Amino acid sequence: MAEPRRERPHVEAVVNDRAILGESPIWSAAERALSWVDIKRQTVYRLWTTTGRREQWNVRSDVGSIGLRASGGLVLAMRSGLSFLDTATGGLTPAVDPEPDTPETRLNDGKVDRAGRYWVGSTHDRLEPVGKLYSITPQLHAQAHESKIVMPNAIAWSPDDRRMYFADSALGTIWAYDFDLDSGTVRNRRVFAHLRDDEGKPDGATVDAEGYLWNARINAGALARYAPDGRLERIVELPTVRPTCVAFGGEDLRTVYVTTSTSRLDPRQLEEQPLAGAVLAFRVDVPGIAEPAFAG
Repeated sequence: MAEPRRERPHVEAVVNDRAILGESPIWSAAERALSWVDIKRQTVYRLWTTTGRREQWNVRSDVGSIGLRASGGLVLAMRSGLSFLDTATGGLTPAVDPEPDTPETRLNDGKVDRAGRYWVGSTHDRLEPVGKLYSITPQLHAQAHESKIVMPNAIAWSPDDRRMYFADSALGTIWAYDFDLDSGTVRNRRVFAHLRDDEGKPDGATVDAEGYLWNARINAGALARYAPDGRLERIVELPTVRPTCVAFGGEDLRTVYVTTSTSRLDPRQLEEQPLAGAVLAFRVDVPGIAEPAFAG
């Protein structure tokens, strides 16, 4: 098998707040703005990349991921379940909590599918294998599809909606499933990629227009681009070791945005990695796919 191509692109920091745990970048084509979170600072951020205008909302709870909402604002996956953020007023409205009796769990990585459902995984504070993968319909019905998860990540879909990706970072494994968009069900789980310890852990992911999966390799300072057959096509080296998630944006969806983290870096590492905690950006030839919005 051919060795993957290695790249070190020209990377810029579009924002450098030295995030503790930056996550969940998402591009709104309608608003021409990038949103993301810092889980540990309990804050949601938005940046209009052409003007530099910024907004932020402290939601006083760990927020693991966000999604666009068809009726406006954002969907937030929080410790207290799914909530709606009105970005015009800053108002926060609780929607549904799939685990109301488990205060030691929180919702982590999440994405909206093209039928308008929000898929999200839960994780335990002590990293016990009790997390689940849920889909939440526009009618706010939560259904569990996987259990015994430690750290859910890498939710993404192929362009034809026939395949879904999901990872448990603690196991170093990304799975592929057969996906039925109409029914919102998954089946036939199989290993898509498994990382050795020296390759980092699979974190947030997205898919480009050619159907290749882009995955952030936290602790390894890189993004991995996988072909639909699981072949590792490319390694993109980054200037900090803890990238957390990746998204496409910009007018042509050819800008790659990467959130990063300063957590677990010692003082020497922080000094040597001035872009740790920044939102990074670089350009690519193959565009991404516009993100759908939650229909509820």
